[in-house]
Amino acid sequence: QHTRREENDRRQAESLRRMLGRGATNLVSVTAGSRGVGKTSAVINIAAALSARGSRVLVIDENHGPGNVAGLLGVRTWLDLNCVIHGVCALDDAVMQGPFGIAILPAAGGADALTGLSDAEQERLIAGFGRLNNRFDFVLIDAQCGEGGSPGVFSRSVPDTIVVCSGAK
Repeated sequence: QHTRREENDRRQAESLRRMLGRGATNLVSVTAGSRGVGKTSAVINIAAALSARGSRVLVIDENHGPGNVAGLLGVRTWLDLNCVIHGVCALDDAVMQGPFGIAILPAAGGADALTGLSDAEQERLIAGFGRLNNRFDFVLIDAQCGEGGSPGVFSRSVPDTIVVCSGAK
């Protein structure tokens, strides 16, 4: 018997799977059990290496602050997933071009809002992600480290995950 939270998590994950698609795009989440182990640096390095090989790469960044992907790459962001959710811009407009051929979708402000979307808002995002799906070969998710090390909202919907660990004690 599922609790209400488990049922909501299941429905949310299914909606996000539809948003992110199951086409030719490779979806990979990068997460860590704690902050400060180099997860974001790993995402940037993986994205740059894939781009150097000719792949089109989008990084969905679930993290806030200057230590996120955009901040570390020196990309100023003015639109994000939250702007898309509130109808300020289209999803394509929120994707920023960064160095090394890496595209970035700042998603920290909007990731938490995904749980309360109306059906119409979900469909609009699904359509937007469907268009993005055709533009990128790889989508890397720089997962937010949640409470107790639980993954961020996008990461729970992706089948492949890389876990970054630190050997420091």
